[in-house]
Amino acid sequence: MPGTEISFAEYAQAFYEIFFYDSKPSKALFMKEFLIIGLNDYQKETINDIFPTIINDNGKRIIEKNKADRLRKYLRGENGISDLVSEIGYKFDSEFKRRYIDELQEFDESKLIKFARRYQLEVDEDDVDNVSEAIAELYVSIIKNVSTRKRSKPIISEDNLNLDKNSIVLSYTFTEPEKQALINICGLLKDTLKGIKSLSRTISDKQHELTKLNDSEKDNRWKKYLEAEISSYVKQFDKAFAKLEQLCADLCALLELKQDMDEEYPKLISFSNNISNSKYRLMCRDGYDYDALWRLISQIDKSIDNVLSTIDKG
Repeated sequence: MPGTEISFAEYAQAFYEIFFYDSKPSKALFMKEFLIIGLNDYQKETINDIFPTIINDNGKRIIEKNKADRLRKYLRGENGISDLVSEIGYKFDSEFKRRYIDELQEFDESKLIKFARRYQLEVDEDDVDNVSEAIAELYVSIIKNVSTRKRSKPIISEDNLNLDKNSIVLSYTFTEPEKQALINICGLLKDTLKGIKSLSRTISDKQHELTKLNDSEKDNRWKKYLEAEISSYVKQFDKAFAKLEQLCADLCALLELKQDMDEEYPKLISFSNNISNSKYRLMCRDGYDYDALWRLISQIDKSIDNVLSTIDKG
């Protein structure tokens, strides 16, 4: 291991220079691909939800502008990675390390050796497993340091100590009104999600029916009727979705300080924060991805059930 501490941004920049510079991908796309190395399927899907890849008018893969800015700031070191570590729910266990090693070995062996030399890692350069393992251990140590620094709280005075204690109490307990508010919000969310899923299925079915019509006089009359119906359902969807966004915002505000109480809370916060993504919100656009919406609804619904099953422990 190198003698001096390496920041996440330094590691990521070296990774870009050695493994990706020749292909010159956008730095935002690179950071998204870089962040998913070693993650399990659930965590990779979370990354995709937080930083969705879209196709622009020129047919190129890009990240939405505000999301791309966030990714580039991680690479430049302007944003700390600790919040994302918490949001994704990294687990630095043997499975993470195994996955990370396996995925590293998809890269050119000479570049792996070059990266290991960059940080003076003690490796057997004739053994790609050994090289990959040393790099994986370095990465895990960097992310663990990020998590440790996130949790460290400087205490300067007695007043600060009391404030810190109060903050800790608030972070690990639910008052009775907070419990009831959480139960109420989750109940409303489940009802709203059910309504949105029903509306979206109806719209999907009617749009499918619309595609089967031809240009006959009879079909043209029916087409106008279907288009009017779809328009009405889309308006209902938009209204229900606005309510959903507000409920998700309220839920995130309630759970934000409680994230360390249960591993399910960061998951639910992540799902709720991503509900306003345009791929879920803009029902009226062409190529709307119903499957993505239904998958997210199922994830939120399941996460709510998990949260409600643990709330009495809070």
